[in-house]
Amino acid sequence: MAKPLNEFGGWLTLFRISNLLGAALLSAAIVFLSMATMMHLNLKLLLESFLIIAESSLTLYFIVKILRALKIKEKETPGKIIGYLKYSFIATVIFSAIEITLNMASHAWIWTGDDMSSLRLTIQAGIYFVIWSGYFKNSRRVAAYYAPAPETAAQVAQAPAPQPAPSSPLDPG
Repeated sequence: MAKPLNEFGGWLTLFRISNLLGAALLSAAIVFLSMATMMHLNLKLLLESFLIIAESSLTLYFIVKILRALKIKEKETPGKIIGYLKYSFIATVIFSAIEITLNMASHAWIWTGDDMSSLRLTIQAGIYFVIWSGYFKNSRRVAAYYAPAPETAAQVAQAPAPQPAPSSPLDPG
């Protein structure tokens, strides 16, 4: 039985799980690359490792921001998540461009398999951004889950009644 639309479930659950897995894998990759980098004295490998660690750390930062935002039931939350997805994608494009440029510069400006790997990661990040940003913009579940809670009768009864404005500044009553 499907959960009601105003509850966390469906594709939102898949999004959360994929981000949790991504955070775990990126954390492990950052630790592994950091340890492996300490063993290399080759400047090119150090620079490539530094770029990968920096990109992974930035992506991990955005994943953590997304996971925190998923918990906040506010109307602005889907827009914030789309923003984090967009910034993560832009960071991926920038880091991939830097990696491709450095790789081509070290190979006499010849396109290599490493360049294709960076390009493939950028395309994957773009597809991820398009799919999930579209979901957060158009999903009925997202709209229902992050919609502001309707005011209860008790809240309305406790609110002070609005005072009517005078009809003219000269009219005292």
